[in-house]
Amino acid sequence: MDVYKRLEEKINELIERVKQLDTEDVLGYIGAMLFAGKTGNLFELTGLSSPIKQLLYLGGLLLSTPEPQTKIEFNEKRYNELTTLLEEIANTYSLLFFPDEEEMKQGLSEQWKKSREVTMPVFLHYFNTVSLSYEEQQLLRIEKWFLPFNEQVEQEVGVSVQDILEWYSFVKESFKKPFENTKVLNDQYQKEIINFFETASKEGLGFEEIMPKITKTKATNLALQLVENVSLLFHISIDDMKQRFGEEKSNRLIEIFSIKREQRDFRYYTEKNPFEIAPLWRKSPNYLMCLEPKLLLNAIYDFLYSVMESSQYKNSWYKRRDIETENQTVEIIRGLFGNQAEYFTSVFENDKSQNEHDVLVIYKDTILIVEVKASKFKEPFRDPDKAYVRIKRDFRSDGGIQKAFEQGLNLKKLLLSNDSTNLYNQKGEVIKTIYKEDIKNVFIICLTAEDTGIVGTNLSLLLEKPEDEPFPWACNLYDFSTLIDAFIYKKLSPEKFIEYLSSRQRLHERFLSTDELEIAGFYLRYGSFQQLEKSSATHYFLTPDMSDIFDEIYFEKNGVEFETDAYCQHDEFLDKFIDFLEANGWHFGGGTKADRYRGE
Repeated sequence: MDVYKRLEEKINELIERVKQLDTEDVLGYIGAMLFAGKTGNLFELTGLSSPIKQLLYLGGLLLSTPEPQTKIEFNEKRYNELTTLLEEIANTYSLLFFPDEEEMKQGLSEQWKKSREVTMPVFLHYFNTVSLSYEEQQLLRIEKWFLPFNEQVEQEVGVSVQDILEWYSFVKESFKKPFENTKVLNDQYQKEIINFFETASKEGLGFEEIMPKITKTKATNLALQLVENVSLLFHISIDDMKQRFGEEKSNRLIEIFSIKREQRDFRYYTEKNPFEIAPLWRKSPNYLMCLEPKLLLNAIYDFLYSVMESSQYKNSWYKRRDIETENQTVEIIRGLFGNQAEYFTSVFENDKSQNEHDVLVIYKDTILIVEVKASKFKEPFRDPDKAYVRIKRDFRSDGGIQKAFEQGLNLKKLLLSNDSTNLYNQKGEVIKTIYKEDIKNVFIICLTAEDTGIVGTNLSLLLEKPEDEPFPWACNLYDFSTLIDAFIYKKLSPEKFIEYLSSRQRLHERFLSTDELEIAGFYLRYGSFQQLEKSSATHYFLTPDMSDIFDEIYFEKNGVEFETDAYCQHDEFLDKFIDFLEANGWHFGGGTKADRYRGE
């Protein structure tokens, strides 16, 4: 009860602070952070441990209070006060998993410890993360899973999947345009202003003398255009939208995916956040405010998923979803193994269409048995004991990792217990005969469509298996695609991936991470796990920056420089301009470059 009391106090304090602030000030600041974080370190920029989720929570609380009559200034000091409270709230939730005084007196059973070992990281991962997939990955999934039900979705909600995707493209382009225009204008302005200040310096002019002259230069006109463009950052024109999509569809899209600032019952970090469901702020009859298009794409995916799950077409959609997930799995693996491997889908152990296996890959003397599970990961309960029961039940369900492992293990045993094994298609025809003497390695891979967090990266927490059987490898499809793409980009061979699976298998129980890309990132950075295997450590905790290598590859492929620890690109103009202003009595706070630029 002390934990809940503390939680309520911190939430109340945060709401009291937020409700005095201007909507555009706060959302604009959040948007700027998210934009800068695309090619920089968002953790350092924000001072938050789960920045995207915590900033969205802040936005959700803000938009769930009425617009204040009297507003107070939103500055860096107030932002720091808010982030302190956001961190305290997030940290307080973790205290729910620690023992209270009564439990300590009674002694902690092994069952108590086991349940917290699982539920705490699952709970915190579930509520502290948003979809980390790349835009292209999520768009592909929407197109494969939902676009075939285009007309059915339109019947259910009034707009089709195609309408929603075209509208997303419109929002994304509208979002990008002011930034691109600002970049062009800024480049022109810098050139003009640098020449102006250099001339003024040579002539020995001071601040008062320089101001009348600057108003007559081309730089002033460019500056006005620049200010106008900056005022349009994060803004989406409703008039342009209606001109493109018509009044009726535009209003429906606005109704589904945008939100007004008004009093609503939203308080808790673990509740459904109205700002995640509808991530566009309805600023006025003329403008929506979009902080980051990827947040809208996440909302679109969740919306379409819930529409199909509650529709009369649910079962046929599930079937489509499962087939497309298996097909994509083969495409991803084929990207690395190419024509050197054989690929089979819907493989049966006998001619009676019994014991089906999703994907089988044969590469030289190695066999990959890939079982694919596309069902969604359920939200964990707040109560640790109840949460443990649900997590374990989901893990062992027909759509869970335990079932995938058992299916794969059945085939592995069959292949290794007979000199030769026939495999069949659904018609009962033999499609492949495998000889045991040709097999050196058999890996079981459990692929999930959704992120399962630590129960997937460290299967020793929940998986039941024979003692002498090595752990399978579990990964979600988004991360699997990213990982294989990185191997391809770095021109690594299929053998290198097999080596990853083998060493990952040996060290499986030691990794304490909720993200497979942190583990794979370490492997790619250092070329192996050798330094971990040589260490005396019983467990390895990998930090989030280990997965930066995948962002570096992604941005490199798209021609964007990825900066890990910079606030912004320092350029000649800003250096000269800030030096000039400080020489004339202006103050930007702090002495470091980062402080100066953040002040600017």
